[in-house]
Amino acid sequence: MFCFTLFLSVSLFSSQLPQTKEKIKPIKIKHCRMNDASLLDQCSRYNPPFESTFLPKRKEVKSCFYKMSKERSYIESRLRYPIEDYQAQITGFINDGKSYLYFNCMKKGFMSFRFFMKKPLVVCDGGQNFWGLVYCIDTHTIEGISFNGFL
Repeated sequence: MFCFTLFLSVSLFSSQLPQTKEKIKPIKIKHCRMNDASLLDQCSRYNPPFESTFLPKRKEVKSCFYKMSKERSYIESRLRYPIEDYQAQITGFINDGKSYLYFNCMKKGFMSFRFFMKKPLVVCDGGQNFWGLVYCIDTHTIEGISFNGFL
């Protein structure tokens, strides 16, 4: 398991993704990468189907953070707090031959990051304080955001 805070700089991807003239505010979110299928077994939100899991590479996570930066206003319109007020556990999974990342997110302060980075977190209900995001590595698209319980 690898945990750290990522500060995403748009210049990291200038050769991979199309250039835009708009200024993109980078996302800074504390997270840890893990290879754990239990992250994909949440009790009160959408669970993506999967065939296997893997430890995501740093560049795959950076690619997703770049996409999240570009879609910040949409994502934050669904959240109760700014995205930097959350922390994430991230696992990779394979479904139908495509590679994905799954973000298991929770509001900072609910539990210490030291504990959060050791065990997959499964919380029933919790609304917008607990949410998940599916990102397709192959197509560089956010496939969906789901929240625990009812909004």
